Amino acid sequence: MSQVNGYDRSGDDKGCVDDEFKQKSLKLLADPCKFKGKTKVVKKVDRFKLMIEYKFNNEINNTTYKHILQTIHDELIISSIIDNIINLIETTHNP
Repeated sequence: MSQVNGYDRSGDDKGCVDDEFKQKSLKLLADPCKFKGKTKVVKKVDRFKLMIEYKFNNEINNTTYKHILQTIHDELIISSIIDNIINLIETTHNP
């Protein structure tokens, strides 16, 4: 019979759990990265492409999709420049 802090530990699995916990703690101290779970590799899904395909009920290849993205990007830049010019004219041409 083994007694720990006045309690009878015979037949008790707690001692085994404590030993296992101590071993894991020591391993964690030795190598903190050891118990880090493997990170999931998250595959990025381009939702915009999926929404375009869904909206027009047609699959888009990568070349077409890149062209669409470039066109949208160009249009946004042009729109931004035009908005800036309009705002400059409105502020300087105040009657």
